[in-house]
Amino acid sequence: MLSSAVSNSTACSAEQPCGNDGLNSATPRMIDLLALLTAPLLFRVCLRRPDRAFLWWLFLSPLSYDTLVVLGVNLRVVSFDRLVFLGTAIALLARGELGRLIPRRFSKMEKACLVYILAYCFEALIKLPPRTAFSSCTYAFDTYALPLYWYLFIKYLLTRDGDYDHLLEGRMAKTLAIVGFYCAGMGIFEGVTGIDLFVSPFAGTGEYGLVQADDGIVRANGPFLVPEILGQYMSWILLLVLYRWRVHRLSGPASRPTRRLFRPIYALLLGAGMYFTMFRNVWGGCLGGCSIRYLFSRRGRATFLLVTTLLFAGIAVNWGSITRTALYQDRISNVANIYDRLGAWL
Repeated sequence: MLSSAVSNSTACSAEQPCGNDGLNSATPRMIDLLALLTAPLLFRVCLRRPDRAFLWWLFLSPLSYDTLVVLGVNLRVVSFDRLVFLGTAIALLARGELGRLIPRRFSKMEKACLVYILAYCFEALIKLPPRTAFSSCTYAFDTYALPLYWYLFIKYLLTRDGDYDHLLEGRMAKTLAIVGFYCAGMGIFEGVTGIDLFVSPFAGTGEYGLVQADDGIVRANGPFLVPEILGQYMSWILLLVLYRWRVHRLSGPASRPTRRLFRPIYALLLGAGMYFTMFRNVWGGCLGGCSIRYLFSRRGRATFLLVTTLLFAGIAVNWGSITRTALYQDRISNVANIYDRLGAWL
């Protein structure tokens, strides 16, 4: 359970520091200063409109990754997500609504999340030194506790009036679509120009951030620490947008011609952004997510099964030639990083 957190903590050294300590001091970090100034404003917004505060967090969160570095000073335990969590929690407490986030009866998923977080922290406290245990608990807070808080927050917002708020759901989807738009724009810009917009904490090591592959193609990372996260973010948003377009086309009237023109352009834009991450598992996961939907619909199920059968038959016939390719030897049969690739697929 603690393998990822411990490996992250033990991988830090003077040559390759953790967090944002490895940032070039000359690198401008105005985005962190703006994030620090935005957090109190989101508190004021949440006092009046909690739904609007959530949408603002949804829009700004990808732009501030890891702890904040303001005017060259690493605030270490201060991050944008933690500040917004604190601000929204205090605002909901002032409104007398914080207790409403806790359901009367937890679902099985919610119980499982709570048990996992408690077990994770308990194991860290009894097995690791105090400093490492504290780092592991903060890792658990950011990775598991904060998503659970936002899940309960948005669940409350969507159902607080007794009926499901479809309008808020649509606004969430539109906000995520805008996030996918600027993430794709950053990825394409970095891939074409080779300029890293958000310098990695490990700048200069060639391990994270804007990386040039062996074939000379640049792997863009956008506003995130590593290219993989950018690719996963865009592929998930693209699948969500495609799903909503499909649902609205089936349930509502025909869309306007401008929307019909905009949809393929938007999909191509996110596809181009995913291309510049050069992360094959993202492409496989996105294509898998798009194609597997045919299993759950009457139309296309037989075609999907037929194409899948023919594909596997073709692989079986040419298996000998496939095993001799560089792709199979370097990627498919390589078990050194199999867990990373399976995690990306998941």
